[in-house]
Amino acid sequence: MFVATLAASPAAAQGPPTTVPAPPPAGPPAAAQPPDAAHDAAPPLSGLVLDVSGQCPTRDAVLAALVPALAKDARAPERVPLLVVDLGDRFQVAAGGQTRQYDDAARDCGERARVAAVYIALALNPPVFQAPPPPPRVPTIERPAPAAPPTGEASAAPRWAEVAIAARVDGTSAGAPSSSSAVAAGAELRGAFGWRRLGVMASAGILSSTTNTFASVPVSERRFPCSVGLMARQRLGAGAELDGELGVALVPFTLAGQGLQTSDPSTRLDIGARLAVALAFPAVAGGVAPFVGLHAELFPRRYVVNVGPSGDIGETSPLWLGVSAGLAFGSRSTSGP
Repeated sequence: MFVATLAASPAAAQGPPTTVPAPPPAGPPAAAQPPDAAHDAAPPLSGLVLDVSGQCPTRDAVLAALVPALAKDARAPERVPLLVVDLGDRFQVAAGGQTRQYDDAARDCGERARVAAVYIALALNPPVFQAPPPPPRVPTIERPAPAAPPTGEASAAPRWAEVAIAARVDGTSAGAPSSSSAVAAGAELRGAFGWRRLGVMASAGILSSTTNTFASVPVSERRFPCSVGLMARQRLGAGAELDGELGVALVPFTLAGQGLQTSDPSTRLDIGARLAVALAFPAVAGGVAPFVGLHAELFPRRYVVNVGPSGDIGETSPLWLGVSAGLAFGSRSTSGP
């Protein structure tokens, strides 16, 4: 059993270094051989300088073990010094600038010669390990860019809010039994906010007074139209937008007889349904968008017009129609988080 330990080369070798003579070439003269054949025929020990100190192992035993240990095509540089030193219960081998000691208390000279030959062969012709090939390149799959959304959705903002101010004109028949009509003009303020296409809205306005005649009695009416409801929006091409509203109309109004000795105004609240549609044009500077709209308000309950001492002289009108036009300020194109 051999145990390897590291040690420095001895300071001096016993006896002068000996050059291993190259054996004479066999076969035809060297001049008659091709260059490759002459190279292969050269002995593997040419150019080696082997120095053995001690008797275990002997120089001849080391040389005999080196012949099969060296590859046929292995060529050491000229005058490569080799050293094998017998140190008693261990021995030392030096080759190619490397030194190693082996423990051998049994002094097995044949095994020492084989170990020294293998060490010298590895030092002169170290094994060459090829690096593993690089991993195969993973193909890159390029995904096509997502298709652009339709024009109506491309600029749709997730969250929006706006405030609008508009001029408003409402008209209606005067109500039974009057056959005249009434037209009132005024202004309206509206606010709305929502998410994508849907939202909620609220509005409040004021209209001018109208005068209708019931049974030869003039009666003035003034309305304050308010509403709340749901709102749907659909973007059109070129930045235009179509809005629809469906909600509840809440309209306080006052009635007062004209030309009577005693006439106390009466205040009531009309509650009904409201349907509206508006067309908003592309926004101009500052995000201001002009719009026009149509609306209809239906009140199922009719109020009786009573003027004393004449008594009941008519009823209020159940249907009001109107148009509006104004400006909307807000975040029609502002995206939400």
